[in-house]
Amino acid sequence: MNGQERRNEILHILNNSKLEVSATSLAKKFAVSRQIIVGDIALLRALGHRITALPKGYIIDSNQSEYNSFNVIVKHTPKETIKELTALVNANVIVLDVTINHPTYGILKGDLNIKTLKDIELFLKNRPNLLSSLTDGVHVHTLLYKDKKDLNAALNALNELGFIYND
Repeated sequence: MNGQERRNEILHILNNSKLEVSATSLAKKFAVSRQIIVGDIALLRALGHRITALPKGYIIDSNQSEYNSFNVIVKHTPKETIKELTALVNANVIVLDVTINHPTYGILKGDLNIKTLKDIELFLKNRPNLLSSLTDGVHVHTLLYKDKKDLNAALNALNELGFIYND
């Protein structure tokens, strides 16, 4: 199997999986190194495939087109992260990613794809150093929502917590 055939098969696996697929499991399946799989994923992303890296592996969220997106600028301490994410999940929105504008490195982005309280637990367990710690707590989240009332509930919750950033 050549590289292109392997990448096509990786896409097939990701498109048909409801759960994350780890680079390690893909490497075993194709008898290549994990680094080869990571490179394949990078090539697929460069070709425009919406592959998201999560703590347990990769997914393709083909349902994202059903959602509207909204970027919100927030500021809070690392200890308040659980309050922020819980408020958003409880408002029925998906926290797709986090972005910061670092003074030296420019725009830095991390994929989150947080939908549930369990996702929050896994994120906080696996990623103790937050991007926002580099910008004194200021960061942007891309929120996905289906119903405008859910977005409004999320923004109201963030406002009540005092997390909406007003420069």
